[in-house]
Amino acid sequence: MTNEEQWSYLVDLDHEETTVRMLPAMIFIGILGIVGLFGNILVIIVYAKYFKHNPSRIFIISVAVFDLISNVLCIPGEIVDLKHSFRFQNAALCKYFRFNNIFAAGSSISMLVIICIERYLKICRPFKPQIELRVAYKLVGIVASVSFVLSLPAIVVYGVKTKRVKNDGVEIDAYECNISDDYQDSVWPSIYKAGQFMMFLVFAVILIVLYSLIGLTIYRHNKRRSSLGGSIPRPTVRKQRELTPSSSCDDMDKPQNSPDTESIKTISMEVASPLEKNSPKVNFSFDSSIESVSDESLSTKKDRKNSTISNIAISFMTKFRSRSLSQSDSRKGSKTLEPKQPFVVKYKTTLMLLTITAAFIISYLPHLVISFLKIFIKDFVSGLTDTEFMVYTTFLRSYFLNSEINPIIYCFWNKIFRDNVVQIFCKNRSQSVQIGRQKANANNSL
Repeated sequence: MTNEEQWSYLVDLDHEETTVRMLPAMIFIGILGIVGLFGNILVIIVYAKYFKHNPSRIFIISVAVFDLISNVLCIPGEIVDLKHSFRFQNAALCKYFRFNNIFAAGSSISMLVIICIERYLKICRPFKPQIELRVAYKLVGIVASVSFVLSLPAIVVYGVKTKRVKNDGVEIDAYECNISDDYQDSVWPSIYKAGQFMMFLVFAVILIVLYSLIGLTIYRHNKRRSSLGGSIPRPTVRKQRELTPSSSCDDMDKPQNSPDTESIKTISMEVASPLEKNSPKVNFSFDSSIESVSDESLSTKKDRKNSTISNIAISFMTKFRSRSLSQSDSRKGSKTLEPKQPFVVKYKTTLMLLTITAAFIISYLPHLVISFLKIFIKDFVSGLTDTEFMVYTTFLRSYFLNSEINPIIYCFWNKIFRDNVVQIFCKNRSQSVQIGRQKANANNSL
């Protein structure tokens, strides 16, 4: 059998594999790549443009960047590998594909561990030092550097693997991207795979333990709230900001131009029940950046219709007086204001990040299990039927699911993210509708 005939036979095998046995896996990861490409770009745009600059935002954007690497580099490389299951002879390209896969997956799970630690500090250790912006940037750099170093062995052990296929009783050489022929009889590939699996287990245990402690803290807090009738006495805003390094509301769920951080830096409020004798008046005091406003000064500033400070003070006064009146009617003698459910926002963000972590573990586990079965069961792949082989090739690439499902999780849990995505797509449409209405109103006025 000549070399041309052998190569022609390998081409036919690749075509048969691509159109039948490899087709489900190629469609699966192809759809994931398209969805993940647009989804992760939206995550980067929305969180960078509309969310406040804090460590949580930095970590989520970093995860989206690593997932985008998986969409842009890893999935196309995997499709090329599937289309050349018997004719892959480019060792350098194989090393490049495997390096990208390991780097993207390792960076993503490392960032999820850091996010989990940041959530743990916010929920369970709110009075302890928190992760600052400067530290957050350093952590992202450390994760990328360590993942890069740990992915370097893939360049060594992966390459072109020669396998034997039969054609009319004659065995010929075929080539695939796998553990290189130079390391087929070596123990190093097994050690490298075992190291990946152990790292996955360690990170999974850390995530499960920390999120369990976070869940226990949330349960105890909700139990305490319910035992006190849904109200927990809290210090004034000034005192609370002095005591707690992190705000009780999660800054990640606030718009980037939130008025409470840009216009008003510190607000001290004292609201007493109107049923109490000698109850003090509502008093508002602002920082030096904002003019001090009280009840007496408000009467002199009413003539300034364009005064922003007066409008802010009046809105705060109306809000807290109405809340004080309503609570005095329902609970006479109570001096505690009903909190504005700040913990609900933080816990919802935690549940979102917990869902992302669970999705990563579930999506990565089938790949690791199948990889270990291939190592310890020598004829594992050759003994599969066509249907079993289709399932095998699909589940072997299950880890790609994680990088595509994250934007869907953000959209489900985070209303601000969902609203801003809708705003991005509907901005031009709403502008055209608004212009049309203005023209209609102008015609009606004529």
